[in-house]
Amino acid sequence: MNIAIIPARGGSKRVPLKNIREFQGVPMLTRTIRVLKSAGCFDEIIVSTESELVANCAIEEGGVSISWRDPYLAGDSANTVDVIAEELNKLKLSANANICCVYAPNPFLHKEAIKLGLRALDLVPKPDYVSSVTTYPFPIQRSLKIDSGSELLQMAQPEYLLTHSQNLDPRFHETAQFWWARSQTWLDRKPMQLNMRGIYIPRWMTQDVDTIEDWEQAEVRWKVLEETGGLKNYRFSVANIIGTENFSE
Repeated sequence: MNIAIIPARGGSKRVPLKNIREFQGVPMLTRTIRVLKSAGCFDEIIVSTESELVANCAIEEGGVSISWRDPYLAGDSANTVDVIAEELNKLKLSANANICCVYAPNPFLHKEAIKLGLRALDLVPKPDYVSSVTTYPFPIQRSLKIDSGSELLQMAQPEYLLTHSQNLDPRFHETAQFWWARSQTWLDRKPMQLNMRGIYIPRWMTQDVDTIEDWEQAEVRWKVLEETGGLKNYRFSVANIIGTENFSE
């Protein structure tokens, strides 16, 4: 069984009501629900929320179930693993059910990436989680930090001072799009960033939306991709499953 759970609380502060704010004329949550339905791999799509506004938005789109979240999991400090575990405690599913946590403000979410993530759950060695990730645009080994004594910028890892950037291993970060895991993994509350596989998302196909500036940048990127057909024409394949063969110098 494959279940999608969308954590979508109503209390976002930096971008008020960002989960249902209209993005290019369509609420963010509505866009995400449509992608999940088009993927054709889910037995159920659940929206976890404490907000009637969010619930009404989801109900208007249809094809989803609403799960009312406990207030203590609707605050700024709410943890994603705890939210998903709460939903699974209600559902009483098999320990091997496939659960996909999908964040609501996701304008570049792609159905083929989601399906590829599901396939990657069964690869050996088996991961606890499979997540959408992308590369940092510049080697983080050469990042700078403020020296507390002089307030001048210094290399955070000076051992890489003389290392050419092309000789540094790539580093990845999650894209805040989706996380696949077995039901028992969520219930055991295993850390999301350990023992995971990554589905590579091109940097131009990602935008974490936490601030108004993020939102505006996402809109600019969306318009370009619409004009060029980039989002529609991109093809995901097994090459997007990150490994040493396809992501090493």
